[in-house]
Amino acid sequence: MQNLREIRARIKTVGNIRNITSAIQKISAARLVKARHFLYGLRKYTAEFKSIYDNLLDADTENVLFRKNKTGSVLFIVMAGDRGFCGSYNQKVFDASASFLANYEKKDIKLIVCGKKGLSHFSRRNYDIIMSKTNIPPLCPYNIPGEIADSMIGLYAQNKISQVYAVSTEFVTMVNNTPAITKLLPAEPGQANNAASENYVFEPKKQELANNALLYYIKLRLWQSLVESSVSENTSRVVMMERATISAEEMISTLRLTGNKIRQSGITRELSDIVGTAEALA
Repeated sequence: MQNLREIRARIKTVGNIRNITSAIQKISAARLVKARHFLYGLRKYTAEFKSIYDNLLDADTENVLFRKNKTGSVLFIVMAGDRGFCGSYNQKVFDASASFLANYEKKDIKLIVCGKKGLSHFSRRNYDIIMSKTNIPPLCPYNIPGEIADSMIGLYAQNKISQVYAVSTEFVTMVNNTPAITKLLPAEPGQANNAASENYVFEPKKQELANNALLYYIKLRLWQSLVESSVSENTSRVVMMERATISAEEMISTLRLTGNKIRQSGITRELSDIVGTAEALA
């Protein structure tokens, strides 16, 4: 049976853990507020730009990124987290990636990995990682998806890769984040609204604008995926650390109750000994 010293030591240990999980939860919650506002704005911006993309890039637009390469590897951009303490967030990304990667030969797969956890996971499995990005801030700057997009577009234009997919996590609610696989290349023409497109006057030429819009839209989609993943990671961390803090508080309450019972039992036993001794001497 545990003694009071052991109980008090455990209460102190669990209390320290509670303080850590509570601090992580508060820091992640503060980051999450800013990141969610940023994500909502980026979603609206992407949706608005998509309408421009649809009217600029129709089936008649010529661009190397519309071409379907018949040779080359398949490139996957996997977006995982930099840190742990976020429940099954990273594992869900790895499971979604594994299910999709299973459709291809390992020698035909190239990876661009975002996040230390993803880099560690795929390095241990000897995948061909051509680029990695770690320590990505919650408010991901535009230059990070820009660098990734420039690399993959260059490889695609040289026929070194045939397809590009992004494996990310879509933020839905605080308790629901869904792994998502998005096809980036070959690009698809826009779904033009003919009635609306007649009202546009293009300057400079439409083809030049279309080429620039296509490059920007690919980077924009990557940017949104990175921000969605970052918000999902912080959401998972807030939820898991809140649960851990509650569990620690419940354990402390249970340990205190156990300690009180042990202390009361000791007092009762000592009183019984005193009474018994007094009766024996009487």
